[in-house]
Amino acid sequence: GALFFFLLGRLRGEAFVGRFDRVARKAAVARRLVRRHAVILMLSSRFLYGFRMVIPLACGAARVRGEGLGPGAARNLGAAASTSRCLMFLDSDDIWSRDHCAALSALLEQGHEVAYGVTETFNQCDGSRFFIPSPYDERPVSFRGLAAWCSLVPSAVAISRRAFMESGGFPPVGFGEDWLFFLDLVRRYRFGFHDGVITHRLLHEGSLCSQVGPQHMEFLLRNICDYMMEYSVPPDVAELPLMHLRLVLEQGGSWSSVQDWYSAVLDAGILERGEE
Repeated sequence: GALFFFLLGRLRGEAFVGRFDRVARKAAVARRLVRRHAVILMLSSRFLYGFRMVIPLACGAARVRGEGLGPGAARNLGAAASTSRCLMFLDSDDIWSRDHCAALSALLEQGHEVAYGVTETFNQCDGSRFFIPSPYDERPVSFRGLAAWCSLVPSAVAISRRAFMESGGFPPVGFGEDWLFFLDLVRRYRFGFHDGVITHRLLHEGSLCSQVGPQHMEFLLRNICDYMMEYSVPPDVAELPLMHLRLVLEQGGSWSSVQDWYSAVLDAGILERGEE
């Protein structure tokens, strides 16, 4: 039902609005909210029933279709089709908090090109809960810190359209594209940090993070090592992904998830090296 009204609104919404003054006035209010205040309208499928076809028209929403692209390429496709000044991402197993957009938009308005907040993750496989990054970490993310571990989640990040386009978007590597993307962004731009939880994430057996094997990890880390060589980063920073790679080759066969990888990284002291 929701898709039907969305498509109907995009195809016939203008004609529908033009026939009824009362509907036109409602659509005008929605348009002003979006244009003047960058308001994002999130509406339930029960909203106004027959008037739902007006909403995609009022918001300037568009449907972009791409099948089997993978997360990074799908985000790039959506960004290329958008016209907004700010881009935010939402993966299928994640939920934004009520103040998500307001918190990140405020940081971008302060002059940051990239803003991020805390993600609370519930691991359905073992019942654990954890935060990415820690809400108590007052230091902004750094290139060195990201070289030690990817402490950012796409669903908790906002980026200006200018920065996204200048960086080229998510690289076409097939796995771990978010880690490479964030490394490139932090090398180029100022990041703003909101220390509250703005995204809730669910890990389960079907999650990509639960299906990662040592071959995927090795592939990703070799790409990161190549990136370090391309931009001639300091040797002590370039050493961090190499430490990861040695760890994966020695122990990766016994890991069953990204969390196992993270635990091994903690034990090996790689995160401490990233905080020096």
